[in-house]
Amino acid sequence: MIVESRKFSLFNAEERNNKFWNITLFDNGDVEVHYGSQGNSGQRKTHHGVGRTFFEKKIRDKTKSSHEGGAYVENKVLDTVQSSSSSAAVVSKHTLAQKAVRDIGADQPELKSLITYFATVNAHNIYEASGGQITYDTSLGTFQTTQGVINLDQIQEARRLLNEIERCAARSDFVSQQFKFSINPYLSLIPQKGLVRQMDFRSMFSVSGGLQRQNDILDGLESSYATVIANAQKGPGVVQEAKEERLFRVKLEVADKNEFQKVHKYYNDSKGGHHDVASYDTKAVWRLTIEHMAEAFAKKVSEMEKRGHPGANILILFHGSSCANILSILKAGFVLPRSIGSVYVTGAMFGGPGAYLSDQSTKSLRYATGAWGGSGSRDRKFMFLVNTAMGKMYTPRGPFSGKPPKEFDSTFAKAGYSGVQNNEMVVYCIDQINPVYLAEFTPYGK
Repeated sequence: MIVESRKFSLFNAEERNNKFWNITLFDNGDVEVHYGSQGNSGQRKTHHGVGRTFFEKKIRDKTKSSHEGGAYVENKVLDTVQSSSSSAAVVSKHTLAQKAVRDIGADQPELKSLITYFATVNAHNIYEASGGQITYDTSLGTFQTTQGVINLDQIQEARRLLNEIERCAARSDFVSQQFKFSINPYLSLIPQKGLVRQMDFRSMFSVSGGLQRQNDILDGLESSYATVIANAQKGPGVVQEAKEERLFRVKLEVADKNEFQKVHKYYNDSKGGHHDVASYDTKAVWRLTIEHMAEAFAKKVSEMEKRGHPGANILILFHGSSCANILSILKAGFVLPRSIGSVYVTGAMFGGPGAYLSDQSTKSLRYATGAWGGSGSRDRKFMFLVNTAMGKMYTPRGPFSGKPPKEFDSTFAKAGYSGVQNNEMVVYCIDQINPVYLAEFTPYGK
């Protein structure tokens, strides 16, 4: 019977290591080590009757800074067992899609199909983006690396490291010790496919798309974590069955004919000169309420009106997003980008972190097609229509970092004036936006 099991990874660019090392203590004193290259089955060796002292010594040896090849990083995955239980408890009985269908109340076949599609695309995109190293468990509705189910702390630590990597990439620095100091633990936490000598860091973390792909991986992983409730742990590493909580506090309904026509007209009247999406038109519209966002928006508008902005200058704007992010938005609402200060990750050209929107439909639609990242997408194309409390708008002469002057509530990057060809609107407080429609767009609306 298992007493304790812990998992570790080591990525070392200089030593060309991309390995895992796992260790398990049994109640009879046996200690099993399981080791090998990330993605391979590896080898197992059992040390009979050596007990906890040996178990802890081996961990100390592997994690000390003087360890040959570098120190191993612990993967605090959710299937780690530290109790007398013979195996980890089942985390969830439902996939993420099933939870979304149940919580949103999508009893209509069209809505059920839509929600399931978002979950499937999320799984597929993360699998592809990670080179097949991050896989989707349909029985649990979770992603996992070669080491097990991704832990939320692991994702957050990876975000911090990616911010450091991003600073190096901005200087085209992919060889310094500073870069390696971040890349080694990052790729220990978020394994990527391939031998170290075959990895092209300049491409993997490029400012022209690589950094955005890494952010997309982390966004998808965090979205999938919806089925694993972090506080359902009773002591270190012991996973209890997740409570049947309502994870999706959302209302999604098929829009009526008048609403469809209103969205359809606004979309076509506000098109820009984007030839790659010129043929797209409105196919379907859903009325959307994300409960906590609607409540926060109403409160924020009231505060802005008291400060002297009658009506809070509310505009209805477009926000395009990849299909892989939509389920996350439906679950948690919009979030501000985490890569503070970057101009290379989508949504940071005019200060930040901020939410970027536009009153020109095809400008936003290109975010849904993947055009801004330099490649197209075969996914279905969706945009949100968002009530946006702009308040007092700052119109800059060009891109800037940080925030607009204190007296302004938002930024209006004006086409032909602010260094952009199409209008962009930016708010820096998430309570200033409230999505009211989700719409799908296809070539000629077919």
